[in-house]
Amino acid sequence: MTLKIVDFDRVNQNRDYISFSEIHLFSSCPFKHDLTYNQGIRDDGSFYTMYGSALHEAIEQKWKYKNDLAWLRMGKIVYLVSKLNSDETNKFAKKTPSEWVQSSLRIYKDFFPWMEENFPDCELFDIEYELKEPLEGFNRHFKGYIDLILYNSKEDIYHIIDLKTSGWGWGKDQLSDTKKLYQVILYKSFFCNKENIPREKVKCHYLLLLRGPPKNKSSIVLHSMTSGNKKLLNAEQWMYETLELVKKGIKLKNPSTCSFCTCGAKKWTPKKRS
Repeated sequence: MTLKIVDFDRVNQNRDYISFSEIHLFSSCPFKHDLTYNQGIRDDGSFYTMYGSALHEAIEQKWKYKNDLAWLRMGKIVYLVSKLNSDETNKFAKKTPSEWVQSSLRIYKDFFPWMEENFPDCELFDIEYELKEPLEGFNRHFKGYIDLILYNSKEDIYHIIDLKTSGWGWGKDQLSDTKKLYQVILYKSFFCNKENIPREKVKCHYLLLLRGPPKNKSSIVLHSMTSGNKKLLNAEQWMYETLELVKKGIKLKNPSTCSFCTCGAKKWTPKKRS
């Protein structure tokens, strides 16, 4: 994907919130954070992100709104592939638009039976649950959307689930990226505070939706996270320490993140706004 200048006022001005993705981006590379959120220079979107969004929309429409034609949302993926430029088309040419749609339909077909089998006695609490919670000592709110929340009335347990699309699944690098995995832990913290629910009554999970699962394997993979008091404290401490650095306006570049970064590849440098 390419970099472009977006409407700076729309991107950054008058925002009273900060998201986990912004906090994690600053933690990874303050330089790219500055480009994205202060100068309005950012990626024009990831195909994989858009693919995941189309799939999430279909799941939400089917489960929350009982829309039996929700699977038609996957047709959006054909449009997305057709809009890629020539270089990007070559990158994704390993699959035709039809094959991309078929992979999403397989996930969609597998999803609901898998949920019934692995989360029995659970009912839907909410999908795309919105968080916009105050941050102590910071002049913004924490904003995010929890993909899926289930409630088991027999056990009196809530399950917070973050859906992630993936190719073959997560390897050691993803599973050891502690800061990135803090996302669902922090969601739990804010959810419990908002709903006044004891933390011990909430469990956290990442649910991987695999575009290309191994042969004869399910396209759904669950990674449950420990989220006890120590893990919650560590996640909250990391978040507030990062927020303090955001407030200071640090713009240092982290060269170790440049290999797969559009900003690094294009050698963008900070520019003063007139």
